[in-house]
Amino acid sequence: MANATCSKTKMIGRRITAHSQARMQSNVKRYFQLLLLVLLIGLMTYAIRGIYCEIIGDCHVPIHLTGLAVGVISLLAYTPDIFLPQINSYIATYYEGVTVYQLYFGYIAAMGFLDVLATLRLKRMLVIKKG
Repeated sequence: MANATCSKTKMIGRRITAHSQARMQSNVKRYFQLLLLVLLIGLMTYAIRGIYCEIIGDCHVPIHLTGLAVGVISLLAYTPDIFLPQINSYIATYYEGVTVYQLYFGYIAAMGFLDVLATLRLKRMLVIKKG
């Protein structure tokens, strides 16, 4: 009787150990994915900074006005983020469920679309200026 109980205990222990190992491997994979995501976002952030510095160079902004130009670009670029918490709060107050997320991410998509339009307009202005 003691051997049967001991065997069952060992079998349960092996199952728990196998489950724990699989779970730990899953967690390591998640942490690795999170690390890659954070590094990718950091890389993209510095790439964007390089891009807008290049745009300032293409627009022939005088060197003594470069800081002002970066400040204005940053103000315009981050304006949607300034109002995002207030907009999200308003949406969450007056709407429920999935609608809140649809409106929230719809706003973000609309701001991204406006950014694309502004970029295309700047590109067209630079082509006209060079041509």
